Amino acid sequence: MVSRVVEERSLRPVAENALATLRMFHERGDSNARHNVPGEPMLDVIAGFLFLGWSRLSLATRWRRHPC
Repeated sequence: MVSRVVEERSLRPVAENALATLRMFHERGDSNARHNVPGEPMLDVIAGFLFLGWSRLSLATRWRRHPC
């Protein structure tokens, strides 16, 4: 099976997947009740803001330490 990245010769499918994952945490979650309340985001408002803030801080710190 050929992946969409190879098939399209683009990283667009990777970006779409990352965006869908962020939406799962903050906008609309999985419809499968096994993972969460169907259709509800995985994180509540407070946890969502904390997740975004700490993720941003972590990435900024990592980029500052990079030797390039």
